Amino acid sequence: MGLGAALLLPVVPNVVVGVGLLGFGGGLLGLYAATPGMRRPGSVFPTPDGIPLAKDAWLVAIGAALALAGRAPERRSRLSRLVARLGG
Repeated sequence: MGLGAALLLPVVPNVVVGVGLLGFGGGLLGLYAATPGMRRPGSVFPTPDGIPLAKDAWLVAIGAALALAGRAPERRSRLSRLVARLGG
């Protein structure tokens, strides 16, 4: 609930919330991988019992997107400075 509230508050940077969501989702996927009976034998695909945990992989994707998107303006500004220096 804290991560959800932090995501909605405009004072918390997206990078911070993204890293938190990435950690939380990673923990859930770790639980999915470590719990017997959640995956089909020799596969990453879930059994019917593993679907509730496997579906939380989207949390990892959203956390990674938020963490990386928070760094995008910094990269863009570096790129535009480089282009300006090269005379482009």
